[in-house]
Amino acid sequence: MLNRKIKIAIIGAGWFGCHIGHELKKKNFNIQIFEKGKDIFENASGNNTNRLHLGFHYPRSFKTRKMSSNGYKKFIKQYPNLSAKLKENIYAIADDKANKINSNTFKNAMIKSKLKFKEYEISKTGLRNVIKLYNTNERRIDNYKAKQFFFRKLKKNIYLNREIKKISRVKKKYKINNELFDYVVNCTGQQSFKLNKLDLTYEHCVISLYKPKNKNHKSFTIMDGPYYTLIRWSKDLFSLYSVKYSRLFTSKDYQKVKKSYSKFKLKNKKKIKENLIRGFLRFYPKFKNNFKFIKNLHMIRTIIKNKKDARLCIVKNNNNFINVMPGKIDHVFFAFEEVLKCIKTY
Repeated sequence: MLNRKIKIAIIGAGWFGCHIGHELKKKNFNIQIFEKGKDIFENASGNNTNRLHLGFHYPRSFKTRKMSSNGYKKFIKQYPNLSAKLKENIYAIADDKANKINSNTFKNAMIKSKLKFKEYEISKTGLRNVIKLYNTNERRIDNYKAKQFFFRKLKKNIYLNREIKKISRVKKKYKINNELFDYVVNCTGQQSFKLNKLDLTYEHCVISLYKPKNKNHKSFTIMDGPYYTLIRWSKDLFSLYSVKYSRLFTSKDYQKVKKSYSKFKLKNKKKIKENLIRGFLRFYPKFKNNFKFIKNLHMIRTIIKNKKDARLCIVKNNNNFINVMPGKIDHVFFAFEEVLKCIKTY
């Protein structure tokens, strides 16, 4: 029971903050989770495409595929009720000069990572300007159930509307709101108290939600370049994301991106819709006939830009101040394992 003496402050109540907090609480650590928003999962954790990544999205990054594949298996085991099957989740290789990978390279990368897939007939999808299709066994995350689960488990540990602007070092401890903590775990997506050594880019992104006329509609991901993802977001809705048009504002300065996010007006909704659809129609001409626009979801996400499009989770400890750079959602297991290594018992 010595763990109860160790006080840990977690900044941010998204997937990484909540999962790490939940696991530390199970090990009897004294935890407090501070969230600047009025609810958990308010930013990227609750406003993304809800894909539970298995690795297919990253044919150019073996490390990302490996981390996702390992995390995917652990997610299914630990959170069996927080995801759902994607019956037909199709990855399509674009027939386009901007494509960064061909079908054989994609296929060989997935075989190297021991991922299961089957080739799929183009004629069954209505897709155009694609070369090869692969049906995969990825799942979607049920964010509604996830929020309910974590709020129930952590309701005594989560403090909403608590933006932490200052953390002071007092001897070997950290002072937050006149309270001392042995460790701080930063799960803000490096949007507060960032690591200076990381070359980060912040993006104000939009995810557009659509309702399909056919409830059994397939999910499509066009690979691999400035293309599109149309994937089941919930039981009744699909999300549409464009590598190009869903990124509304990008900068290495978080405050500039935050300003873009705060000042975004509803009058821009029509323009976003038109840009998204115009490009996607080249690959899926029937989209406008098969889907009805519902609303846009906004988020600020943090990425490390690189040639292989890698999305890795990174954990760094500096004098018991533990910074977590998130990767994909199922990388939370890797993050917790690394955080636990950083925490020394008395």
